[in-house]
Amino acid sequence: LSQYSRLRLDGNALFSSTTTPPLRRLTTTSTNFLLALFRGRTQQKDSMASAGAAFVANAPQPQAWVSLCGNIAPIASMVVVMAPIPTIKQISQRRDTMNLPLLPYSSMFVNAFMWSAYGLMKNESKVWMTNMFGMICATYYLQKFVQFVPTGATNLPGSVQTHIKGGILAITGTILPIIFCSNAKASKLVGSGAVALCLILFASPLSALKQVIATKSAASIPLPFTLACVVNCFCWAVFGLFQMKDVMIYVPNLLGLLFGFAQLFLIMLFGSNGPRTRNENAFEV
Repeated sequence: LSQYSRLRLDGNALFSSTTTPPLRRLTTTSTNFLLALFRGRTQQKDSMASAGAAFVANAPQPQAWVSLCGNIAPIASMVVVMAPIPTIKQISQRRDTMNLPLLPYSSMFVNAFMWSAYGLMKNESKVWMTNMFGMICATYYLQKFVQFVPTGATNLPGSVQTHIKGGILAITGTILPIIFCSNAKASKLVGSGAVALCLILFASPLSALKQVIATKSAASIPLPFTLACVVNCFCWAVFGLFQMKDVMIYVPNLLGLLFGFAQLFLIMLFGSNGPRTRNENAFEV
């Protein structure tokens, strides 16, 4: 045989199944080592993938955050509604309205009544229960305020009778669609009226913001109350947008959220130095 043929035969003998020369043992060992290393890395990847899946499964899901906002929203609303209590207590102690307007309290009652009706029509307990609490608080504020309104007061604005007539008109306008329209149409009409009233209420403190910019002092903006309003609007906007999917809920609260951020920006920009103005109590309401 030629030298080349002998080398081929010797090579085949090295890897034949009947012999286990050192080269074959070395190759087998290397192969087993590589296979073990591959299996180990595969198992490690599988373990990491399992750990990642478990983390994702146990992490708070978007729905959980929406539910959390839905639970916080009524509490935040109650905190905001109770904000005028110190002012009303001060009015009772002084037995004087301190030249403050009645409009924030009368509009609070009407606003709470309309949203209570809307919540009942939509069968949303978080909406109607929260606003019924607001109606109770507003009734108390009105009773205490009217008790000490001086005769001939012109800064309410208008007279007490004007506010009573306006309230009756708004309540009648809320009840009539409920009686004569279908539930779907009535809820749309009442909700639209409530949103319109919210927009008016959001626009009412613009004079206070104008004063803040003119004086370069945010002393008239109470920080705790503003933060409570921001949390309240944020929670209702999230809950209304992702859970209720109700434009009547999330649109006014998104606007309120923007307005709250504007107040916080002015506080950061100008600070709260300077004397707090008498307009503060009306602004807080």
